[in-house]
Amino acid sequence: MLVQKFKSAYTPNQSVTLDESLVALKGLLGWKQYIPTKRARFGLKFFQLCQSESGYIWNSIIYTGKGTIFMEEYEHYGLSTKCVSTLIHELKNNGYLLTTDNFYTSPEVAEILLKYKTDVIGTVSGNRKGLPAEFKTMKLKKGEIKAFQKGKIMVLQWRDKKTLTTLSTIHNAELVLNQENQQPNKSLRNLVRCHILSFPREVSHYSRKKSKKEYLSPDLNRSRLYTAFKKQYPQSNVTRAYYVSVLKEDFPKLKFARPRTDTCNKCDKLNVSVSISASPAEKRIAETQLQLHILKSDEAQDIMRGDTIRSQMPGSSVTVFAMDLQQGAFCSHPNTLTNVLFKAAFLL
Repeated sequence: MLVQKFKSAYTPNQSVTLDESLVALKGLLGWKQYIPTKRARFGLKFFQLCQSESGYIWNSIIYTGKGTIFMEEYEHYGLSTKCVSTLIHELKNNGYLLTTDNFYTSPEVAEILLKYKTDVIGTVSGNRKGLPAEFKTMKLKKGEIKAFQKGKIMVLQWRDKKTLTTLSTIHNAELVLNQENQQPNKSLRNLVRCHILSFPREVSHYSRKKSKKEYLSPDLNRSRLYTAFKKQYPQSNVTRAYYVSVLKEDFPKLKFARPRTDTCNKCDKLNVSVSISASPAEKRIAETQLQLHILKSDEAQDIMRGDTIRSQMPGSSVTVFAMDLQQGAFCSHPNTLTNVLFKAAFLL
């Protein structure tokens, strides 16, 4: 019933992905699965067909061991072929592109999908039935490539640190120069910097240590920043790796989080006054007050620092009591009905 609602509510784009998901379960069940690579590790396994870009679950099958329900017309195939054929059955003959991993990808799956005008691409185990025998015995050197093609099905093996085998019905074995791998020039580096600086940042006001950390919204991350960059500059040859390297090297103190330190009420009010000033004169007055407030804060910090240094000098008669206001106990509110909290805080 739920899967039918998923299907009726959304029609996926051309690219879809098939993978398994694990729903955490602490109870006892005969078909409970253990998958160490999943966050839950123990639970119910689902075979799911999702829209690649959004991750929307369009179709799903719960794995119950030998009792797993597949479409009758695919029952004579192996488990991986039954999963693929059943999940994508209603999308056949519509020109979809399916992305899979080692468990699902095979020449058998590719041939079945091609009959129904559906393409497939994914990694494949080198010992899969239907692959050339050379893949089992072939030993490639680093950077070497070997490929075989049968009709639309192309199987390629490439070695870097380890051997990788892929199967595709939309590619051939032709080598193409990737323009994106060319080193971007300084103007592109500045373009990346300006894009990162275009996002609003937050600076912590009060801190036990005078850190220079700046904070971006916790809703952002490196991938979302790069995706936004490519949408804004689609013709740019900046790769994700280069974008992230600029982010790390030029903005080492930039974090994706909310600052865990307190903010100053007066600073907040003056900053708001600056941003909503009705006239340039009002804005100048608010900015002047803000700068004076910051100068007074720095002056107070210098006085405290000087007192601390004097108290640490040999033979000094100066004693300094330092309090961290972030760790200080709060007094009970005048409207509270009990002063237990107040007493407990100061009797520790």
